[in-house]
Amino acid sequence: MNREPYRIAHTPVHPISASIVMIEMIAELSDHSEISLGTGTGFLEDFEGKKYLVTNWHCVTGRDPLSGQPRATDGVIPNKFKIRFHKIKENSIDVGNPIIGVFDLDEPWIMHPAGQDIDIAAVEIPNDWDFIKYSIRSVVGAFDPMLAVGDEVFIIGFPLSMGPSGSLPLWKRGSVASEPAVPAFGQPCYLVDSASRPGMSGSPILGRIISAKDYPNLPGNGPVTKDTLISYTPTWSFLGIYSGRIGVKDLFEAQIGKVWRPETIQEMLGNPRKLDFILK
Repeated sequence: MNREPYRIAHTPVHPISASIVMIEMIAELSDHSEISLGTGTGFLEDFEGKKYLVTNWHCVTGRDPLSGQPRATDGVIPNKFKIRFHKIKENSIDVGNPIIGVFDLDEPWIMHPAGQDIDIAAVEIPNDWDFIKYSIRSVVGAFDPMLAVGDEVFIIGFPLSMGPSGSLPLWKRGSVASEPAVPAFGQPCYLVDSASRPGMSGSPILGRIISAKDYPNLPGNGPVTKDTLISYTPTWSFLGIYSGRIGVKDLFEAQIGKVWRPETIQEMLGNPRKLDFILK
């Protein structure tokens, strides 16, 4: 008896994956030797005709945003960043051959106008880097998502520097842990429950959820009766930038992370402040 072999059908590499990059933080010493301080995650974004690399402030400065002090016990901070940009080849991604872009700390990095309390940073990408094809804005489908506590989200980045598929990120599942309508700790952020790991700081948060604008008859937005038929096709929405876990001393404590809301990215790019830090 002939049997069909097992197979798996697969889709092409998702453009969202192609818009997310690994960032290696480097301390270049006076003798030009280099010390790797670990990795983080960043993503590409468009704003008013320019492209930016967005990540966390603490990834770029190597400092704790609450105190301004270096995060490393030996006080070493990064001054150079190696970023694995994806190489697009004939409308596909050459995952085995990323393009390594190098940025220095003295590049025109920017931060949120409110300062380091909002843990995000960005740097403009040169216009002639035409190998960059995707950004978060170009690949999401909804810009006014309905987000509720308990919703499933994905934190997309490089936990423990993992990039098993060349330079492509891993998609880790999580859920919204705090009421997104209520600012957590009085800041423009909310919390997620996820088993995230070092290396995911700066990861974008994506969700397959519906758009509020297109569905005015959803509960809370209009009359719904027992005869109402609600039909929709979920799309991907950008829900913010992950900023690491809070209040932890080891990997087994409460796995709750902070997410800065999407509008903080627009506020930073629209009213940039030169990267700096304040000791507190």
